Amino acid sequence: PKAQSKVCPTGGAGLGIPSGISKEEQVAAATFLKFITQPESTAEFSAATGYMPSRKSADMTAVLAKTPQIKTAMDQLSVTKVQDNARVFLPGADQEMAKAAAKILTQQGDVKSTMTDLKSTLQCIYDRDVMPKLKA
Repeated sequence: PKAQSKVCPTGGAGLGIPSGISKEEQVAAATFLKFITQPESTAEFSAATGYMPSRKSADMTAVLAKTPQIKTAMDQLSVTKVQDNARVFLPGADQEMAKAAAKILTQQGDVKSTMTDLKSTLQCIYDRDVMPKLKA
């Protein structure tokens, strides 16, 4: 059945330059990012990792001929949803959510109590790490 709303999550191939490194290292990182995001490089990266290409201009013909399953992720882009704010704005929330999912899926954890515990944990992260930094 076709979903009525965007349901596919995305993530995992983000690239960035840390602010806490030297200017020389930042320039080197920027040079690498420029290289790795070129059309031919992103196609090669996709072939090596199984991730979808990070740009539409990448020629994926050869990659898809060898590993056609990558096309599934590419086809799902039209129904992806924005990553949830908890994963983005709460430090460590991604790990806490993964632990809760693992508890439910691999340890037969009770869904309701696990999700209640997760909600409490995420609220604590917000109260401790986010709320104090917000302007009144």
